[in-house]
Amino acid sequence: MLLHLGTMPTLVVSSPAAAREVMKAHDVDCCSRPVTPGARRLSYGHKDVAFSPYGEYWREVRKVVVVELLSMRRPSPTLGMVDRATGWPGLMGAGPRHGMIFGGPMGA
Repeated sequence: MLLHLGTMPTLVVSSPAAAREVMKAHDVDCCSRPVTPGARRLSYGHKDVAFSPYGEYWREVRKVVVVELLSMRRPSPTLGMVDRATGWPGLMGAGPRHGMIFGGPMGA
């Protein structure tokens, strides 16, 4: 059954066997998110892993994200530099003791 939810055509599949068949035949068509102006602006023209369409570019970006950002095999060499530059550990530790939230007064 095909429904139109707003401007998005939506296929409703009612059985597991039919869902398997649809995903085998049309898996690439179902993998990408819809293209919207908001997503295009947020992701600089769909250049990030969340909004880029499924394909070779998405697979390469996902590989970089998994290996470099989500992997805990080795600590990031820039982790200490980021902490020192932003003062993040100091902000988190000193906040409640000194009435500060993220470097500003509580309630401000």
